[in-house]
Amino acid sequence: MKIKQLSLSIFTALLISNADAQMTRDITVEEIPGNSNPSVLIDLNVADGRDVVRIGDKIAFCFKISQPGYVSLWDLGTSGKVSKIYPFREQGNIRRVNANQRECVGNTRFKVTGPTGTENVVLYWTADKTGQIEAAQYDNKGEFVSTLTSNVSKNNSYNDWATAEVTFGIIGESDSPSGVASVGRLAQTSSQYDNVYVLAFGSNVEPLKKTNDDARLFIEMAKESFGVSNNNILLFEDAFRKDFEQGINWLRSNVGKNDLVLIYYSGHGTKIPDDNGDEADGFDEALVPYDLANKDNWNNPNAYIRDDELKQWLKTIKAGAVVTLFDACHSGGLHKSFLNARRKFFAKGGLAAEGARAINKDGMPRDIVDSGLSNNSGTKYMMLSAADEMQFALEIPNKGGVFTHGLLAELKKGGQYRDWKEMFGVLSRNVERESNGQQTPTTVDPDNALKNLKFN
Repeated sequence: MKIKQLSLSIFTALLISNADAQMTRDITVEEIPGNSNPSVLIDLNVADGRDVVRIGDKIAFCFKISQPGYVSLWDLGTSGKVSKIYPFREQGNIRRVNANQRECVGNTRFKVTGPTGTENVVLYWTADKTGQIEAAQYDNKGEFVSTLTSNVSKNNSYNDWATAEVTFGIIGESDSPSGVASVGRLAQTSSQYDNVYVLAFGSNVEPLKKTNDDARLFIEMAKESFGVSNNNILLFEDAFRKDFEQGINWLRSNVGKNDLVLIYYSGHGTKIPDDNGDEADGFDEALVPYDLANKDNWNNPNAYIRDDELKQWLKTIKAGAVVTLFDACHSGGLHKSFLNARRKFFAKGGLAAEGARAINKDGMPRDIVDSGLSNNSGTKYMMLSAADEMQFALEIPNKGGVFTHGLLAELKKGGQYRDWKEMFGVLSRNVERESNGQQTPTTVDPDNALKNLKFN
C-alpha cells in the first residue's frame, strides 16, 4: 500500500505451506501495549467492512470513539518500518476528535499496491494531546514499541489511553475472496464407538469474520474422516446462547452410551469475574456467543457461557466419549509480529476488560475438562484447544482459524499417524513453528483417550 509517497509494507501470508513459508524461530515477537479500556469504546474498521481488498483498490478506515480525545493510526509493515498514516503529514499536529462521531480517513489517499497477504492498522487514542507520539515513522517495530510503552507508562494513566486494531487481507487484482476451504481426501478415523455425532458453532462477533466458515469446514472434515451422516450433524452459525443450549439438548436426546461426540466452537474466548469463588485467579473462562455482538450485552454476565456452566452441560451427555475442540483463546493483549492476524479474545465492556487486565498477572488453568469430569459415569472427555493458556488464537483474513486449518492440513497427510494423539502432537508443533511461537495448540486428555481414535 502507498499513501502518496509513503510506502507501507504489507505482511506476506505465512500459513501457505512449510515449503512456501520458511519460518525462523529467533524472530522476536514485538508486543504493543494493549488497553481495552471499558470507558473508551473504539470501533475501527475498513470503511466498507470488507475482509479482503484487491491490489489496486482504494481503501479507507473509519473509527468512532466513545470519548473525545486525540487519535493516530499506525501501519506496521513487513519491511520492519512503522509508519503513521493519520493524521496526514500536511495536517501537522494531532487533531482532537469528538465523542461518538464516526470519521473516515483514506479513500483517494490510500491505494493498495501489494504484495498479497495480510495487513494490520493500529489506532492509538489518548485523552490528552501530549500523550500522542510526535514521530511519523520508525525504522523498526522495536523502536515504536519502546516509544509507545514509554508514553503510556509515563504520561498516561490507564483511563487516559486505549488501543484498537483492524486486520484485513490483500489479494491479487484477479483473485476472488476465498470461501470454505476444500477438504479433499482425508485420513480415515476408526474407533470402538457405535456412532459419531457432531455439534458445531460459529460466532462472528467483531472483528472475527471466518468463524462460520471454520465451523462448516470442521463439519466437512468430520464427515470425510469419521464418515458422519448428515442426520448426526447440527450446525449453528452466529450461534446465540440459546443455540448452545439447544445443541446440548439435541445431543442429550440422541446420543447413546457407546457413541462418540465431537463439539466444535470457533469464536472469541474471554475471562470474566468469577461468580462462585471456585477460581484461584478470581476469573472464569468463558465462550462468547453471538449475543455479544450487541454491545448492550457486554456487561451482562448471563450472556456469556462460563467454563463452570459448560462443564455442567457436558456432564449431562451420557456418551462413550466427548471431544471438545475450541478454536478460541482466553488470553488478551495487542500483539504484533511478522504474522498479521485477528486475535480471538473478547475484551469489550467492563466484564471482559477486567479479565483482560488480570491476564497480565495470573495464569489461567484450563479446567473445562479435568479428571473429575472424566470420571462421570464412564464417559471420557477430551479437549483440544487452539492455544496455550497464556497465548491467543489467530484468525487469518480470507482464510480462517489457524488451528482449524492446521487440523485440516494434518488430516490430509493420510496414514502418517497411528492415532489422533500422535497427529495432534505434530499439529501443535507445526502451528507453533508457523506462528513463530505465538500459538501452540494444547490437549487435555486425562484418560489418554485420543489414542482410541485411530487412523486406518
